[in-house]
Amino acid sequence: MRTRTKSTVLAGLLTAAVLILPTPGWTADSCSLSGIYSFSTMVEPGIPTQALGTLTFTPGSPCANPGTVAIVGSMKEVGGATTPFNITGSYSVDSTGHLTTSTVEGINIQGQVALQGSPARLFPFVGAFSGSLVMAGVAASENLDAAGPAGPAGPTGPTGATGPTGPAGPTGSTGATGSTGSTGSTGATGATGATGATGAAGGTGATGSTGATGATGATGATGATGATGPAGPNVRSLLTGGSGGADLGTALRWMGPGNGNSTVASTDVSVPVPASTVSVMRVKLKVGPGASQSRKFTVRNGGAATTLTCTISDTVDNCLVSSNVTFAAADLIAVEHTALGTTPAVSPGSWSLLTTVP
Repeated sequence: MRTRTKSTVLAGLLTAAVLILPTPGWTADSCSLSGIYSFSTMVEPGIPTQALGTLTFTPGSPCANPGTVAIVGSMKEVGGATTPFNITGSYSVDSTGHLTTSTVEGINIQGQVALQGSPARLFPFVGAFSGSLVMAGVAASENLDAAGPAGPAGPTGPTGATGPTGPAGPTGSTGATGSTGSTGSTGATGATGATGATGAAGGTGATGSTGATGATGATGATGATGATGPAGPNVRSLLTGGSGGADLGTALRWMGPGNGNSTVASTDVSVPVPASTVSVMRVKLKVGPGASQSRKFTVRNGGAATTLTCTISDTVDNCLVSSNVTFAAADLIAVEHTALGTTPAVSPGSWSLLTTVP
């Protein structure tokens, strides 16, 4: 039963990885991860244990060099004590987006970084503790509300046409020609006088003042503003969980992402999520409830039920329902199981939720 549980978790992470495969043409490096990423996952094998925490990445300089990573959080057995951990080490991201960490404390993580913008918004990972403990999950950036890159500037608008030349004014009328006078008689030519002495050269006159600067011409009209670039892409992924191999009976039971489950309180297994929309829930039982028996599964936000719920009745062993439910950043998510009958057939169960992070 434990092997099937681990396979279910890894299958869910594989689905998430497919949804965020690297974009062709991008090249990854240590700068593809930067800042704080939150994670919530289950640790296998042994007593079901939930791990919550953050991974803080500081890129190398230059980006081709390895960076440093701090892994801080705690592990809690279902209904048991909490064990904190605080680990540091180095990390590297190759050109295809493959993440590898190295720490002396014994926790090492491998993952796949999404290249749909840098730094990445989230990534799936599988981690190994010292000994035989294994964890798997999805880490999401705590800076998901940041705006996407600005779109390119639009082209400059064309220059407006020159206005037409105004019409020429009318030509004035020609005045009347006066009468020609009579030609006088030619006088006698006088004697040529003596040439006078050359006079002294006059002094240079003063330089005139500089004329005033002409007025500045009018500013031309501003061109039209270019179109706004497209918004950045949304990121879709799957949350998975279930009874962790335990049989569902008639008791009220809560199940968190990663197969954590409890019959005590939903807060034992609820995990925080980034701002997102949950739109599809699918549930699968190993054995249907039986004739005139039913099992109901409801997505919860903190302590309240949402509209995303489905019911499995009689010999049917699965259900699928669609309804958009909005979660704010740090809201707590879990799935509640309720038996709608006195003698439903016992069966383990698992579920998946389709989420979209804007």
